[in-house]
Amino acid sequence: MSDLQETREVAAKAREWIGSMLISGVARRSVSVAVISAAAESMMLADGVGPTSAFLRAQADLVDRTGPEFIEAARRAANGGK
Repeated sequence: MSDLQETREVAAKAREWIGSMLISGVARRSVSVAVISAAAESMMLADGVGPTSAFLRAQADLVDRTGPEFIEAARRAANGGK
């Protein structure tokens, strides 16, 4: 299995878990903070503070660059492509 394929499969499982937390009544912000914090903790222990900080900054830059288009595409998909 390629790294990209493995990443997609893990992301799908994460989305399912997040969905189950939301359905059970956990606030979206609480779920998001917990997931991001746990991931950052794991990365810091494995890779160190510098690489983790650089990765998180790159993720924030990606959200800034592509977030509006992502939201629009998700809305169109939810509305049957309209």
